[in-house]
Amino acid sequence: MRASLGFDLRLIFLTLYYISLDLQFWYDSAFGSPVARIQGIGYVQELVARLTRTPITVHNTSTNATINDNPILFPLGQSLYVDATHEVVVLNSRPGDIFVEMSLMAHLI
Repeated sequence: MRASLGFDLRLIFLTLYYISLDLQFWYDSAFGSPVARIQGIGYVQELVARLTRTPITVHNTSTNATINDNPILFPLGQSLYVDATHEVVVLNSRPGDIFVEMSLMAHLI
């Protein structure tokens, strides 16, 4: 079925459908989510701890004190780290958060 202007209605429907999926992802799991920064800040704190070779001293976010305070489970000073997470956790950690954490760590060192 074609609209009077010659547009394919299926194409219009699919375009709107995929836009709605993008918007849903944006507001549920990405920067538009009200809890995005809370979910991603722990990943940023662990990254900064490893890059600066400084242990996490305050666990008031999504970091795990049992794991991060154990030097066997959370080693510092390694030349290579392998980490696993979901893509939305990385997406939730905004680039600005890394710089804020680095500047806070610079004051503590």
